[in-house]
Amino acid sequence: MSPEPAEVSGDPLERITSPYPKVSIPQPQPFETPPPPTSFSPGVLDNGNVVEHAVQRLNEAARRIAEVEQDGNRRAPRASRLAPIRDISADIQRHSTPLQRVSKKTNHEQEEDLGKRIPDLWPWLYQDSDADESESVNWANRTDPLLARHFPNSAEVARIEEEDLRRAMAEGLVTLPLLPQQAHPAPYRRVRMTFVVLVILAIIASVLDGILISVAFLHPRHAGNALNGPPSLTLSSNAVRIGQMVTVRIRHFSSSTNVYLTHDIQEAVQLITGSSLVKVGPNGSTDVAMLIDSSWTPGYHTIEAEDVATRYTASTTLQITGAGPTRPSHLLIDTTMLDFGADYQGANTIQSLTLHNSGGGSISWAANSDQPWLLLSPPQGIFSASQTIAVAVERANLKVGDYKGMITFSSNIGAVERVSVHMTVRALPANPGPVLEVTPPVLSFTALDGGSDPAAQALTISNPGSQSLSWSITGNNQIPMGSQSLLLLMLDNTSNWLSTDQSSGVVVPHSTGVIHLNVHSQNLLPGVYTDVLSFASKHGVINSPQTVSVSLTILPRCGLSLRAGNMSFTAVSGQSNPSNQFLSFNATSSCTGVLNWKAVSSANWLSLTPASGQIKGSANTVTAVGVNASIL
Repeated sequence: MSPEPAEVSGDPLERITSPYPKVSIPQPQPFETPPPPTSFSPGVLDNGNVVEHAVQRLNEAARRIAEVEQDGNRRAPRASRLAPIRDISADIQRHSTPLQRVSKKTNHEQEEDLGKRIPDLWPWLYQDSDADESESVNWANRTDPLLARHFPNSAEVARIEEEDLRRAMAEGLVTLPLLPQQAHPAPYRRVRMTFVVLVILAIIASVLDGILISVAFLHPRHAGNALNGPPSLTLSSNAVRIGQMVTVRIRHFSSSTNVYLTHDIQEAVQLITGSSLVKVGPNGSTDVAMLIDSSWTPGYHTIEAEDVATRYTASTTLQITGAGPTRPSHLLIDTTMLDFGADYQGANTIQSLTLHNSGGGSISWAANSDQPWLLLSPPQGIFSASQTIAVAVERANLKVGDYKGMITFSSNIGAVERVSVHMTVRALPANPGPVLEVTPPVLSFTALDGGSDPAAQALTISNPGSQSLSWSITGNNQIPMGSQSLLLLMLDNTSNWLSTDQSSGVVVPHSTGVIHLNVHSQNLLPGVYTDVLSFASKHGVINSPQTVSVSLTILPRCGLSLRAGNMSFTAVSGQSNPSNQFLSFNATSSCTGVLNWKAVSSANWLSLTPASGQIKGSANTVTAVGVNASIL
C-alpha cells in the first residue's frame, strides 16, 4: 500500500498572502546525487528508500490520472469558473489556492517538519491528485476561492501586510518600515513660496512690458490735447482798418481738431480759405489769415474760436478804425404790418419776419403777442447783424370772422417796436369730409452748447370733418439761416437734428391724435436753427397740406467777455515800473447765478490784482494789470 501523500501543514493563509514564499534550499552533499523531491528528509532515509518512494509516488500519480480521465463526472476546467477579472489560470498554483479550513495533522509530524525544509521541486506529481482525489468532498458546502477572488480593500491590505511582517520576523528576515515623507522645515517652505511669488511677478511684469512696448511702437500716437496752457486766440494786430489782413493765431487746442471762428454774436468769420472752420495741426495750433471787408462796422468786435469736439473756447477783441465814428446799435424790422389773409377753420398760416441791426454791437430782443392765436418762433434772441423769425396764426377753434393782433418787440437798445397782424377765418363746408388740423403751428426749443438734448414737445393732429383722415409727414426740411446752414454743410452733418415718433396715422371724425418731436442738439454749435415739417393727406382734403415751423436756439456756454483785447506798457530801464492798467469783463448771457473766475499770467513779469473773484450776471468786474520791468 502506497504511503499517504503529505498534507499541507501550517497556516494556509501564510502561503496565499505571501507573494514570494520563503523556501530554504539545503546545500547538496559533496559527491552525492541531490535527493528527489519528497516529504522525507535525507537525514532519516537512505538513498535506496528515497528512490523506492519516488517510484511509488509516480505509480500512484499515474493511477490517479487514469482514474480522473475515466471519470465521466469530472468538473469543468477551473478557468471556466473564474470570476470575470482576467484569465490567470496559467499563473495559479495549488499552494496559492488553499482550502478555507485547515486540515487536521497526521501522525507524521516529523515527516511534515522535514518536508518544510525540502523544496517542492515536483509539485505536479501530487498537485492535481490532491485536488481531484477529494474534490467532490473537500468543496462541499464551501466557497470556491477561484470564484470568490477580488482585489483586497484597505483593511485586507493592512491585515496582509501585518501577516507578512509577522512571518518575516518569525523566519528571521530583516524588515524596514516605510519611512514617512519628511515634511520640509518651515524656512524651506517660506523660501519656496517666496521664489514662486517672485516668478509669478516676473511673468506678470514681462507681459505688461510687452503690452506697453506694443502700444508704444505698433500704435500711432495721438495727443489728446496739446495743452501747454488754456486754449488761446490772438491776432497779429488788434486795431485794423477796412481792407487790411489780420493773422489769427490759434494755440493750445486739441490735436488735429476743427475750430469754428465767429465774431460778435455767432456771425461766421470769413477767412481767406473761404471757410470759417479751421483744421489745427497735431500740436493743436495753426495760423490763418482773415480779411477785414466792408461788412465789419467801426468799433470793437469780439472774435471767438470754439473746438467742435471738446467745446473749448477762446476769444479776443478786434477794433475797426478809420471807418468813421462808431454807430450805436439800432433795431430795424423789415415790416410793421403782416396780413395772413383768409382760410378755413383749422388752417395755419406762417410768414417770416427779419430783424436787423443798423448800427454796431449786438441786440438782445424779446417779443410777445396780445392774441393766443398769434405765435412766434423763437420768441427771443440775440444778434449782431440780423435774425429771421417765424410768425404764425392758428385758426383752430376760432369762429368765422376777421381778427387783428399786435406783436411787441423789446430790446436792450431803447424803445419798443410793434408789428400789427390781420387775418380772416372762413367756415367749413356743410359736408367737409376729412379735415386736416395741426396745432400748434410753431414750436421753439432751447439748449445749451454741449449740454443734453431738450425735452420733447407734442403736436396735436385733429379731424373736425365728417370722414376718417389719413395723414403723413411729407417733409422735414432745414431752412438755411445764414451761418448756421453753412456750419452744417462744413461739418457734413447729414442727419437731421429733428425727429418724430410717428410719420403717419389715421384720425377718425371729431377725434385727435398726438405725435412727439425730439431734438438732437449735442452735435450743434451755438446759434439758431430752423426746420419745417410738412403734413399732408390725400388729394381733396381740406387744409392739406399744413406746415409747422420748429426753431432750436443753442446758447453759448457760460463764460467771460473781455472789454479789451490787448494792453500796451512802456518802461525805461533802471526806472520805476509803468502804471497799472485796468481790464474790465463780464459774464455771458448764458451764465446764471454767481460765477467764480480766476486769471493766470503766462509771464513772471506780468501780474493781476485781484487774480480771482466772483461775478454775477452782466455786471462788470475790473482787475488791475501791472508789469515788473526790473526783472527784464
